[in-house]
Amino acid sequence: MALPRGLFAKLLGIFLLVGLVPLAVVSIVTWQRTRADMTETAVSYWLLRTAKDTAEILDAQVEEMRSLVRSWSDDDSLPEELARAATSEDARLRLRRFLDNRRRGRNDVEALLLVTPDGTVLAQSSTLPGGAQDSNRRLVGRKLAEFLAPDERGWIERALSPTPQALAAPQVPLSRHDWHHSPLIRAAREVSGSVPKPPRVEDCQLGFAGSVLAEDRAQTAGALVAIFGWGRIQGTLDAVKRRLTESDAGGNAPRYSTSYPFMFAADRETIIAHQNRSNLGTSLISNHNLPELKEAVGRGRAGFFAYEYPKGTEKISGYAHLKGPESGGFGWIVGVGIDNKEIFREVNSLGSFLLLMAAATATLVLVMAAVFSHRIIEPIRQLVAHTQRIAAGDLAASIELRRKDELAQLATAFNRMTADLERSRVQLVEAEKSAAWREMARQVAHEIKNPLTPIQLGAQQLGQAVKDRHPQLEALVQSNVAAILDQCEHLRRIAADFGAFAGAARRAVTREDLAEVLTSTIQPYLGGRTGAITCTFVSELPAQTTALVEVREIRRLFLNLMNNALEAIGPRAGTVRVKAWREGSMAHITVADSGMGMDESVRARLFEPYFSTRSGGTGLGLALCRRIVEDHGGTIRCTSTEGAGATFEIELPLAS
Repeated sequence: MALPRGLFAKLLGIFLLVGLVPLAVVSIVTWQRTRADMTETAVSYWLLRTAKDTAEILDAQVEEMRSLVRSWSDDDSLPEELARAATSEDARLRLRRFLDNRRRGRNDVEALLLVTPDGTVLAQSSTLPGGAQDSNRRLVGRKLAEFLAPDERGWIERALSPTPQALAAPQVPLSRHDWHHSPLIRAAREVSGSVPKPPRVEDCQLGFAGSVLAEDRAQTAGALVAIFGWGRIQGTLDAVKRRLTESDAGGNAPRYSTSYPFMFAADRETIIAHQNRSNLGTSLISNHNLPELKEAVGRGRAGFFAYEYPKGTEKISGYAHLKGPESGGFGWIVGVGIDNKEIFREVNSLGSFLLLMAAATATLVLVMAAVFSHRIIEPIRQLVAHTQRIAAGDLAASIELRRKDELAQLATAFNRMTADLERSRVQLVEAEKSAAWREMARQVAHEIKNPLTPIQLGAQQLGQAVKDRHPQLEALVQSNVAAILDQCEHLRRIAADFGAFAGAARRAVTREDLAEVLTSTIQPYLGGRTGAITCTFVSELPAQTTALVEVREIRRLFLNLMNNALEAIGPRAGTVRVKAWREGSMAHITVADSGMGMDESVRARLFEPYFSTRSGGTGLGLALCRRIVEDHGGTIRCTSTEGAGATFEIELPLAS
């Protein structure tokens, strides 16, 4: 039934090619184009724009801090007051009020200090972190070296001793300290009586130190140190986070709940701002294994990068660089990241819709293909089924199709062909039977005619001898009776050969020891000479080599072969050698004679019925041998060279 299935598959393929493939191509192109446009929109115009805007805000905040510190340290009253503060308590009080006035209303300023060129703190803003206001226990009067390590006070010392180039500049020299935990704040807590706290990663600061220039502006009278809290910077990123994740106008779920801003230090590796505070201070490489992100943010001033974090979660981040040290900034990199599942949420919805459309189209195509193919395939299916019935011999099969198309014409022609075949088969069978019976009758008549002639002559001779009262009547009777009996035995053999070849019913096979069957069959020919012919039998079959055989037919097989071998040698001296051995699951037996052999034309017809090279033969002996061997599932073949004898080799399957 492969034909109908193949036709259905072809029809289905045509429908899918016409209906589904164009839809699939359009869907894929639309989805990919929409995804590409969405990526460009979300990253280039949204994430990247947000990162740039955030960078501008942060740059403005840093610039504001720098401008404040520069304006505060450039106040005209500071040089004179710093000079008096060494000996005047009133001057120190005025300096503290100066700092308090500058800090008032600035929640981002955690501390303001005025330091002399030798590193002594002359004044400090009154209110310290934690709310302590005890003026008797402050940093005033202490040197920076008492509570700051050399690497922690170097940025202040640069403001106390600016380079000649910085002094010659039109603006007040300014130094700064990047994201850090300020030891100044910790020292202020300790001396103010506040409970010391271990620095938390989110409690970081930015430091600016502005040089207070003397009246000649050729040297410094001190420095103003401002410590800004990191909360303002982090707060800016938190505001971006809120803006990205705020609900839409209808109060529905947040637009992009997975979006978040982050910021790296100038090394492009240390995280200094993040929505997850536990990430502050960690490394992109050693803590998060994202060296490709560090490399990406260093390729340009702004851009975007796709990556996975954590493994299996695809993200896209837009980033932008802030101003570097050459422009008064810190060289930070701010970024905005979002999970792909949210960026492509609408695109994936479109993809799901297109997939649903494709499934619906495929279902419709399948139904249409089934409907159309059924009308075409069902008649062909019937034709195939009836063809198989005809192949099995049922020529009475016919097809009835109630339709008026080419398939109905084909069915009519098929039925007509089947009827013609049935008639031809009947005629052929009758002709074969008649020919077989004629051939059988001819062969039987031919074979019987030869013995009947000597029988008739013997009987006539006996009748004449009795009538004439022949003097040697007794001897003549004995001689003719013996001849008649011999010819009757010949007739019996002819009848037996024809009966055996005609296929008399076989008895059930039995499991027999093949070596014993061969030995008992060939034994009468062994143990001496048969005339001038010597017969030998060599058996290499292992003990208990059994086969499923009909014993009488196996005996008939080897008796025929032995008699043929003896007749092939004739009255001359010669040998008949029989050998048996086992190869795998087959028994091999050869019967070889030293007779005259035969040429290729004779050997080719050796196993044909009624073919014989002897005048007295029926031509059925070897044909019967082949039938017996093949009925037992074996093979028989002959090899011969004219003048050098012949060898018959038989293979019989052994019992498992």
